[in-house]
Amino acid sequence: MKDWIYVGLFLDDKSKRFLKRLYSIPRGWKEYYDHMTVVFNDGSQFAEEIKSVNEKHFHKRLTLKVIAVGISEKAMALKVELPGGIVCANKIPHITLGTSLEGKPVDSNDITNWHNIGWTFTVTGSMHE
Repeated sequence: MKDWIYVGLFLDDKSKRFLKRLYSIPRGWKEYYDHMTVVFNDGSQFAEEIKSVNEKHFHKRLTLKVIAVGISEKAMALKVELPGGIVCANKIPHITLGTSLEGKPVDSNDITNWHNIGWTFTVTGSMHE
């Protein structure tokens, strides 16, 4: 098994700036606006398979459709729709915008309070380890 931490779809600078203008995180929170985690390497065969399925998309320009915003006491994130052929290990694919001082980006997986944004827009980036 290769030594990797996670695979992410990392947003380009234009998309990061755009998201920061649209969505402000609560004051005092740590900001991210960086990527959508595709799979975290927990040492499982499942993680290796998700990585393997997505490798053909590495370093290509990819587009994510933003469909909802969610917030909890620990995290704020954007729910996204994946382009065809991309497989994500997370139940709800998302981009973490920020976390509270007690929160961590992984806490975005626990957001249950999602609100459709009412309009459509996309962000772009590339996938890699």
